[in-house]
Amino acid sequence: PDAEIPSTTDDTGPKADPVAPVKTSDDAAPAAEQIKPIPNSELTIGSDEVIFPEIAIQVHLDQDSHKRLLENRETIIIQGYLEVYPNDPLPKQYQNEMDSDGSLTIAQARVETDPDNTAVILKDMKCNRKLYDALPQNDRDHIELLVNVFSGRKSSDLNLLDCGIVSGTIHEVKGKEHDISCKLIDPIQ
Repeated sequence: PDAEIPSTTDDTGPKADPVAPVKTSDDAAPAAEQIKPIPNSELTIGSDEVIFPEIAIQVHLDQDSHKRLLENRETIIIQGYLEVYPNDPLPKQYQNEMDSDGSLTIAQARVETDPDNTAVILKDMKCNRKLYDALPQNDRDHIELLVNVFSGRKSSDLNLLDCGIVSGTIHEVKGKEHDISCKLIDPIQ
C-alpha cells in the first residue's frame, strides 16, 4: 500500500542506513549490498513514545528489473508497516484510525533508494506511548510487520516491480536480515 501515515506515527519520518556493495550471485543484479549488524533489535519504551526494533531489508533485483530501473532513473521504495488487530475495543481517539479490516497501523517507515543501494535498515518506527499502553498485552505481543517494495514512480505512474514481502510478528522478524526478491511486472497483466 502507498498510503499516508496516520497521526499515531512520528512526524519526523523514518531513516535508512545504506551500506557498502559486495559481490552477488550470477542471477542477481551486479551491485547488491550486504547489511551491517542491526544495532537496535529490541523494543524501547520511553515516557512519550515506543520505538520498535530496526528491521534489515535486502532487496534482490533480477537483471531485467535492475537494468530497467537504471535506464529510467527510477528509485525503489521499501515501506514497512506495524499493525495490530485489537481483540478489545480501543479508546475512541484511536477507533477512527482503524482500517476497514479491523487493523490499526501504529508505526511506519519508508525508505526511497536507488537500484544500486538495495540494503537498508528500516528504523525510527515509533508510536505514541499512550496508544501502546491502550493495547492489551496480548495485542502488544502480536504486533505485525508488513514490508512491501515498489518502484518510486519517477518514470511511470505505475509500479514497475513485482516483489515478495516480509510479514510476521515483530518478535519473529526482529534482529534478522530479510530478503525480498523483485522482478519486472509482466506488462500483459
